[in-house]
Amino acid sequence: MTWTGGNPGSYVFITGTSTVISGQQETTAGFTCLTSADAGQFTVPSYILLALPAGSGGIGVQNSIQLPLTATGLDIGLADATVTHSVAATYK
Repeated sequence: MTWTGGNPGSYVFITGTSTVISGQQETTAGFTCLTSADAGQFTVPSYILLALPAGSGGIGVQNSIQLPLTATGLDIGLADATVTHSVAATYK
């Protein structure tokens, strides 16, 4: 996957899940990968994707932005924002 933007020097979380239902049994597996936002691209290793059950699920990309926050009366301040994009996915 590839992306543009992101907070320089921060990290991007790439997550995915797959669920398969067989009779009354439901199996869900997932993964989380972490990479530099500056990279602009990441390939989830095939051994991770092959370990997921064939089924439906999703994949998401998340970038967290944290900056110091100063204001009168605060001893410690931190501004935090998260940008997330997710889509449905089918794993085979």
